[in-house]
Amino acid sequence: MSRAVRIGILGAGTIAAVHARNLEQIPEAKLVAVGDVNAGRASELARSRDAAVVRDLTGLLRTGLDAVIVCLPPYATAGVVARIAREGVHLYAEKPVGLSLDAAREDLDAVRRAGVVAASGYMWRSSPIVREAGGLLQGRAVGLVQGVVITAAPPPLWWRDKSLSGGALVELGTHIVDLLRLFGGEARRVTCIGARKLLQSPGCSVEDVATATVEFRSGAVGSFCISCATSGGRWSVDVVATNLHLHLNFFPEELTGNCDGLPISHIAEATADIIPHGFSGAASWFASLSAFVSAVRASDRNGVGATFEEGVRTLALTLALEASLSAGGAHVAVEQVQ
Repeated sequence: MSRAVRIGILGAGTIAAVHARNLEQIPEAKLVAVGDVNAGRASELARSRDAAVVRDLTGLLRTGLDAVIVCLPPYATAGVVARIAREGVHLYAEKPVGLSLDAAREDLDAVRRAGVVAASGYMWRSSPIVREAGGLLQGRAVGLVQGVVITAAPPPLWWRDKSLSGGALVELGTHIVDLLRLFGGEARRVTCIGARKLLQSPGCSVEDVATATVEFRSGAVGSFCISCATSGGRWSVDVVATNLHLHLNFFPEELTGNCDGLPISHIAEATADIIPHGFSGAASWFASLSAFVSAVRASDRNGVGATFEEGVRTLALTLALEASLSAGGAHVAVEQVQ
């Protein structure tokens, strides 16, 4: 593709604004349309970028797009990816890629049949510290992976309704759960317990504290804990492998640890002209979107930071954690996504 990639954004919320700002820094891409049922919100995002405003996916697909960035809330995503793929349009789907594994599998099947470039919004796979960690782990056996999320609950009212958001594990902790998979491999079974102890807003049905264990198919073990009821906080992953300990901190993006007896220290440099998102990962958001644009231009389905398929596999793991939580901490097998 010699011209700029024509991109539409579906859903005009907070993350859509981040993607729109990042697209402005990618000369090979052009935002041509924004779709949202809230016309005022869509207009605000589109106005300064000379983009069309439409109400829904049907209108978006009529604007002659090459690709769509899907920024819908989790409860509104079912079938959207499949419809985009069947039109032969490339896509970048924000996380989580759904609330139902069956629906996500149907979307994945449509993506595979269409042969389009399809990414999922796990931006930290594009982080320089994650790439550095991957290089250090080459040829080493991983024994332990630990993930921590301590943060505040996102502001949208729908987020506190678990039937709409999927809950803290599926919608919020999913970024770190994805990295557990990246470093530990596919999971065999999990346990998880949780409670709502701190969020007291009316209508809230989301557990605000949870802790889990993960047994990986490689024989490695993992743990994960999350709280979404404070300010500030921590997003981090620790990996223990042969003669190696890595600590990946995403506030800011910094890699520390010890490799073969020597200390490690790597801080991700800020990307010029990239506006921070409100939580760590500004450079990674940009890198993830830039990789997607490059992959679309090259028709390279494997050129994205995180494929849609990886997003479905991470959904399978988070849904297994939710199933264990609902069963009081019982062991739950993780469904495999082929």
